[in-house]
Formats: sequence, C-alpha cells, structure tokens
Amino acid sequence: MTRVQEVLSSLGLLTPDPSWTRTALRHPKLEQSRFRGAPRVDGHVLGTVYIAQSAPDEPVKIGWAINAARRVKQVATECRVPGLRVIATIEGIRVDEGRMHRALDASRKGQPLRRYPFGPVYWARPGGREWFWPTDDVRRVVESLGGCLFSRSAA
Repeated sequence: MTRVQEVLSSLGLLTPDPSWTRTALRHPKLEQSRFRGAPRVDGHVLGTVYIAQSAPDEPVKIGWAINAARRVKQVATECRVPGLRVIATIEGIRVDEGRMHRALDASRKGQPLRRYPFGPVYWARPGGREWFWPTDDVRRVVESLGGCLFSRSAA
C-alpha cells in the first residue's frame, strides 16, 4: 500500500482501483522513455503528488510531477491562474494521482465526464478534470498531508 493509499484509507476516502489502473501498475515500462534517470519504485517513476491553490475559495489542482514547484509554475502560466502555489505534497507514483482524483470525485470542478465526437475516443471534463472545489474532503486530505488551504481571515 502506497502512502497516498494509506492517507486516503485513514480518511475513509479510498476507492477500488479500476481495471485500467491495475493494467498501468503491471506495465511500468510505459513511462520509462519519458523520465530517464528518475527514481523508481517497482519500476514506476517516483515523483510528487501535489495540491496547489491560488486564493481563498478558489479551486485546487491535484497533479503529479517530478518537480512539483516547476510544474505548478508552468500550470499557472498555461491556465492563467496567478499566484498558484503548492499547499501540500506527498511522494508517489502517477497512479497515486488518479487514486486521489477518484477519492475526491464528488468535489471535482466541472461537469461529468463526457465523450466528444472528434478523435478515436476523446473524453473531456469541462471545467478541468484535475481541479477540485475546496470542500471538507479536500480540506481533510490537505491537512492530513501537513498543508493548509487558503482561507479568508475572520473580520
């Protein structure tokens, strides 16, 4: 059990892995060419699952990267989210990011996943599939990782 699974399990948010995740866990070579020289666990690239937020009551992004600070800076530029900062991190493999996404699915920003007619099979989630509203579940996960969501100060 990975650290991400332990945290989600302790909060009662752990969901079973779907079949495609089990396939990804059996075939770590799919990531080998992209991350040469990166540390590995059972053949999987070891990186950081991060949670980032820009301001109070703004959505949080949950992602995975080898260098979380650099990736968050890149996302802030690409998505035009000024002030996006890492608020919590945990060491993990790419599959752990998906586990965290599934655990917090009820807090996900945007509409349900839907299929679009272009491309062989293209699924998209309007509003972002890695962005979540700062609900109580998200807050509990962030706090269990030693982080803190931005909050408005009491006046």
